Amino acid sequence: MENDKISMIGKGGLRGMVDGRILPLSGEDLTNYLQSISADDIKSIEVITTPPAKYEAEGDSGLINIIYKRGRKDAWNASLRSSYIQTTYPAYTLGGTFSYRKNSLSLLLNTSTRTGNWGSVEKSQLFYPAQTWVSKMSRKDKKDHFSGRIALDYKLSEKATIGFQYLGSLRDPDTRDKSTVDIYSPSRTLDSLIQTNGFNDRPRYSHSLNLHYLAKLDTLGKTLSVDLDYFKHHAVQNRSFVSQNYLPSGQPSQTKIAADNNGKQHLHNNSAKVAVLCPTECAELSDSAKVRVTNDYN
Repeated sequence: MENDKISMIGKGGLRGMVDGRILPLSGEDLTNYLQSISADDIKSIEVITTPPAKYEAEGDSGLINIIYKRGRKDAWNASLRSSYIQTTYPAYTLGGTFSYRKNSLSLLLNTSTRTGNWGSVEKSQLFYPAQTWVSKMSRKDKKDHFSGRIALDYKLSEKATIGFQYLGSLRDPDTRDKSTVDIYSPSRTLDSLIQTNGFNDRPRYSHSLNLHYLAKLDTLGKTLSVDLDYFKHHAVQNRSFVSQNYLPSGQPSQTKIAADNNGKQHLHNNSAKVAVLCPTECAELSDSAKVRVTNDYN
């Protein structure tokens, strides 16, 4: 992970999975969800550099599969976790996990919330033939985030299982930045200065629901799986900035620039998939059919 972005060497993209099911998240949304998972809840992590066709990996994307601990049979378990981070600004995290397994029922609940701010300062100097620009930018990032997961599976028989999984995410990040540029003449005399204030508000939420059925067709490992998926994503971006030039005396000049950039996206996706897996001694054969309906409102 670099700069809050997840990548895989040699791959143009990366998709995430939980217990073998593709997450309908990407980019920053995927990063925030994976960061909300406690290491204590993870059984193992699989990195798939060459995904098989059944995972529908697009292009040269890789896959990372998070496998949760299932808990002990005929028992329940609950845990809470919290942390406090103090840098320029304070930040807090709080989460909890509840698991239950008895007879044919398996239930897992997981929640995580994070609130706080991160600060950064950047300084630079640019040298031109007739001027020198000395700049300083301070930035404050709010990264409030809440996510939750519910997974339930029920064994209909020794050969058939039915269940559902829900993933929810609510984020309300924003960025405030202030920059100052001092412009000097070759004699190091202050000619003018530029002050810019920017704001970027990016609230978003997503809901994902999966209903699944898995049946063993024989003793050789042939299986039938049915997945019904619903995904809803809503994102808003409101970005603005004001830039003002000042004279060396500190008086504002007539040069002033301001702009607003607003956008939003509503995405609804429904899909149904039926797949048959037929393992053999030398290969794993699979056949599947999928129908997907997507509505994207910008």
